[in-house]
Amino acid sequence: MATTTTPSAAVRLDWLRVLAIAAVFLFHSALRPTGLAVKNPTTYPALKSLPRW
Repeated sequence: MATTTTPSAAVRLDWLRVLAIAAVFLFHSALRPTGLAVKNPTTYPALKSLPRW
């Protein structure tokens, strides 16, 4: 009779990987270079209502 075990260590590592990727994404999205952005002199009122990333 075969016994089945839950891969708890693998599941924990998967969640740790998900949290690490989310942390890296949030960290990099918080970094906003101020002098490296290319600015367009034409502005669009519809885009001003969007949140600034």
